Amino acid sequence: RDGLFDCEDNKTCLTMDLVCDGVIQCYTNGLDERDCHACKKNERRCKDGQCRSAVRWCDRVPDCPDRSDERDCPSGILPADTAFNQNHLTAAISIIGGTV
Repeated sequence: RDGLFDCEDNKTCLTMDLVCDGVIQCYTNGLDERDCHACKKNERRCKDGQCRSAVRWCDRVPDCPDRSDERDCPSGILPADTAFNQNHLTAAISIIGGTV
């Protein structure tokens, strides 16, 4: 079927987010975990298997084609890589007389 990974066992198809996720779901042959390249230490894996920079995760800008880097992010919390943005936010709040 379109958009599904075929385990080539004549019975199992998986959604692409289950391929190369570190867990074998093609029980008869492990095909879903074969030929998976590891992401670099400064990267995270998108649900579709692609690797993207970890500092771009939860930055409110989708970098994964499936937008999985912007899902399940903590609300109201700036990601760790946004110290620059947080400093600008603090400055802007100070200018308008608010507190941080």
